[in-house]
Amino acid sequence: METDRTKTLVLIGNELSGAHGAPSTRAAISEFLWSLPELDIDVTGDWDALRWERVAPYDLVIQYTGGRKVTCTPEQLAGITRFIERGGAYVPLHYTSANGNTDFLALVGADFKGHPPFGPFTVRVTDPDHPITRGLGAIEIEDECYRSEFPDRAALTVLMTSHHPDPEAKLDGEPSAWVREMGRGRLFYSALGHDQRVWPHPGLRELVRRGIRWAARLEPVAVPAEAAQ
Repeated sequence: METDRTKTLVLIGNELSGAHGAPSTRAAISEFLWSLPELDIDVTGDWDALRWERVAPYDLVIQYTGGRKVTCTPEQLAGITRFIERGGAYVPLHYTSANGNTDFLALVGADFKGHPPFGPFTVRVTDPDHPITRGLGAIEIEDECYRSEFPDRAALTVLMTSHHPDPEAKLDGEPSAWVREMGRGRLFYSALGHDQRVWPHPGLRELVRRGIRWAARLEPVAVPAEAAQ
């Protein structure tokens, strides 16, 4: 069990609007993250927190941002890239895969293109041997089922895929959670987490907590239930 908490920067973007930017969504994400005793959290809405001189003191960055008119600046991208390559843990979530900087999207791993209406679908494990998904079952959830393009699919280790019940959605096996290693650092991404209706879901919480712990090299990745309280 960890004796020192992981110094964590949480970036929930000031640019977020609609359900993503609603106070209830921000509160739901914050409640989940602050429930994790292994994290020592600072929260910001400012993308400039990714610049090297500001991000360097942290061990972990969790990012919930996004917007088609939002562009990660070269300085911000250079900072978070250097952070990961030097051993940092990076966890971009959900709409963070929408951005005007294609190099940033390549870092995250996906370019968001759309989704069917909010509703039920299934997220299935495709890599049962990875520490994040070992022993993790399928997640039945109501959320946004993302459709994306992948700048470099070969760079990703896909852990889970989404399967929408409407055949017209053509989302049967869409990658929705993955990892990659860059230099000495690790990245975990999950497409789940649209708003406050989703974040109480125990399957989502378990997946994201495991992703955080794997990226931050916290062992064990899957915390026993009695130790997760």
